[in-house]
Amino acid sequence: LKLIVNEICDVKEEHIFANINGAKVSLDGADLMRGLLMTKAAKERFGNTPNGHNVSEFRVRMGMELDQINLWLGQRKEFFAQFIMSQNQKNKQFGITGKAINILYVLYYEYKCSASEKPLNYAVFEYGFDTLANGTADDRWEMYQELKELYATLVSWYDDDEIYHYLGYLMFQFKSKTQFKDIYAKWKKLNSKPDFKSFLKSKIIENITFISSEDEKENISDLESLCKELRDVEADWYSHNKLSQALILMDIIRLNRNERLNAKYFAKQSNEDKEHILPQTPHQEKSDSKQEWKMLAKQHKEEVQTAIQTILEHCEEELTPKQITELNDLIISKIKSINSIGNMSLLDQHINQSYGNAVYAHKRTRIAAAHFSDTYIRPHTLAVFMKSDLLPNKDGKVTKNEVEIKADYTVWTESDIERSAKYIADEINKFNNNNNNN
Repeated sequence: LKLIVNEICDVKEEHIFANINGAKVSLDGADLMRGLLMTKAAKERFGNTPNGHNVSEFRVRMGMELDQINLWLGQRKEFFAQFIMSQNQKNKQFGITGKAINILYVLYYEYKCSASEKPLNYAVFEYGFDTLANGTADDRWEMYQELKELYATLVSWYDDDEIYHYLGYLMFQFKSKTQFKDIYAKWKKLNSKPDFKSFLKSKIIENITFISSEDEKENISDLESLCKELRDVEADWYSHNKLSQALILMDIIRLNRNERLNAKYFAKQSNEDKEHILPQTPHQEKSDSKQEWKMLAKQHKEEVQTAIQTILEHCEEELTPKQITELNDLIISKIKSINSIGNMSLLDQHINQSYGNAVYAHKRTRIAAAHFSDTYIRPHTLAVFMKSDLLPNKDGKVTKNEVEIKADYTVWTESDIERSAKYIADEINKFNNNNNNN
């Protein structure tokens, strides 16, 4: 064993740091910031006090604090990385692929200034965001205090279920219209969690109801129009650019206070499909069975049921391919609500592809089995397939009509589609009204 000792004679800490690490180890922004804060902020904290013991103790504590911040952000990296502006996510010195504490430094940078003022690099921290008239940099000790305040704010946001969900939804769904700088400034100005939550809810409604008017310079937010479109069962939501936004907002609305949406599910995942609850092509595993087609007819309105029964009257117990095609074509031509948002959900591709165009009862069984085997099913998707969207009325009881509607778990009817579409519109409208009342 050989012990190599580098005897350092230079008493200037920044020179020691540069000499030991410079040109030897590739350092990212987190390493450079650690050196800057522990050498300069600590000295500025105690000024010209000759007692070096205080400085040393403070540096040890600072090092532990920085390590704790890095650890905490590392465990929540997927969530907070989304707060960073896209152009800063791949920064060479402070990229999010490096140490997690880089997230804190980048958010601090975005709050203090913009790229048009000063580019994001180590120099902006080393020489200060606000260089004084005499050419000296601003206070590193003050910078450290502000960084700790920002970190405490991130912890406070993350620990509050409502703020966590509202911020996550905004940052993942409306990144281009939601800047951290503005959000943090509003937080500091309001200095009240209830007021801040109301502000976030208003931002959500503003973004999800955003409509570009004929005048390109004017944009409006129209919740009434959105809710009308949600209730319209003939509206094509399958191709709607706001489908995922509406369904994911329903996930958040449905969650209880002790439940949380995993950070990645604030956005539609690449392995998720837009799923029709009542299938576009009502093909069944035994679709040549006359009895099964009679059961399938129950899912539709009386007009469609009558048309199906008319065809089945002339069929044997085992249908021919031609008769099956005729029935499918009939249903597709009659159903106007197939692409209604009340008939849509987001579902894992593996589960979706495992049952194809099966009837509702089979889909429901597969989704329930997946849920109880710890496969993640989105809250709104699970609620729809379990028919659990009808809540008790004010006295805690469920009406007889609601019981009758929920009773048949074997079919998903056009009436269910209408009811589901209305429920979504009502809940989003209530989400806004509750905010206005607060």
